[in-house]
Amino acid sequence: MPIDTRTFRIFVSSTFEDLKVERNALQSEVFPELQRLCGQRGARFQAIDLRWGVRDEAGLDQKTMEICLREIQRCQATGVRPNFIALLGDRYGWQPLPRRIPAGEFEQLRPHLQAQRADALVEKWYRLDTNAVPAEVVLQPRTDEFATREAWEPVERDPRLSVGLETGHQCRRRL
Repeated sequence: MPIDTRTFRIFVSSTFEDLKVERNALQSEVFPELQRLCGQRGARFQAIDLRWGVRDEAGLDQKTMEICLREIQRCQATGVRPNFIALLGDRYGWQPLPRRIPAGEFEQLRPHLQAQRADALVEKWYRLDTNAVPAEVVLQPRTDEFATREAWEPVERDPRLSVGLETGHQCRRRL
């Protein structure tokens, strides 16, 4: 249900590194003009660019994607369009591991994980949460030596883990 507002909330999505110049141009040239135009018409303009908005703690807790998706939903909840800008370039960008996987779906993935010899890796990073209804398997926070992005990246990109989880195509869309 749309929120009664005259606020244009627009989520900006792109890979950060290869479209830095374009994102900076939006921030310095386009968005101030949109704020001015909206103000003249009794509306507000808010650009949601999470390059600066996701705290390190959220990344360690494996909540970055959850935060991004929640912000997109907040932009859409106004019912005002447009509410999303996608800047597309040559890179695919970061593809996080799924934070939550329904337990039933996770059990369907198990044969694929075994085929990839990823069981031990998955057992280390995912834990069953029986308090969730329905039960789900949750990606664990990054601690100790995995607190740095440099240490975590090889784990996150380990082909045994990503191929095993991607084989269950439904788990990615349920972040």
